[in-house]
Amino acid sequence: MCFRLVSVVFAVFVLGVSLARAGSDDLRQYLDRGHALVKAGKHEQALPYLLLALELGEEKFAADDSALVPLLDSLAEAHSAQGSFEDAEPLLKRSLTIQERALASNQAGIARTLSSLGFVYEATGRKEEAGKLYNGVHAVWQPRLGADDPGVRAARAALAKLVPGPASGGAGYRIH
Repeated sequence: MCFRLVSVVFAVFVLGVSLARAGSDDLRQYLDRGHALVKAGKHEQALPYLLLALELGEEKFAADDSALVPLLDSLAEAHSAQGSFEDAEPLLKRSLTIQERALASNQAGIARTLSSLGFVYEATGRKEEAGKLYNGVHAVWQPRLGADDPGVRAARAALAKLVPGPASGGAGYRIH
């Protein structure tokens, strides 16, 4: 829950920068309404607003424009909160692809998206894939962003949940 709250707050911050570029009142209104509904725990009601915001963003920006990242992440987070992981996964993968192309501009965003995608993998029973993503966030992004970065902290906490205790024989994932 704390990770989702941090994710929404981060998305709103990044979105403010992106929307300044967009200059679209409709886009901002849909996104603001969607975020308000997410904050109120009304994820299902937020989905249409977030989807409209993404559609407007896709009309305004190129398919790989970094301004789409907060729109993709916001919609993915709403889907994840509802347990619709199959809908969240392609959005997060697309967001990650865009962020990796523009690597230098938003390293914290990449860590957050990797953590979110790891959560989707974990929730859908793909613990090995989740462990690899969490390890990647920890190993690559912690030295760059610091141990207190929200994406790094979320990955470390999620990875710790995947690591079995000594009673289980010690097999599992480890922090690299």
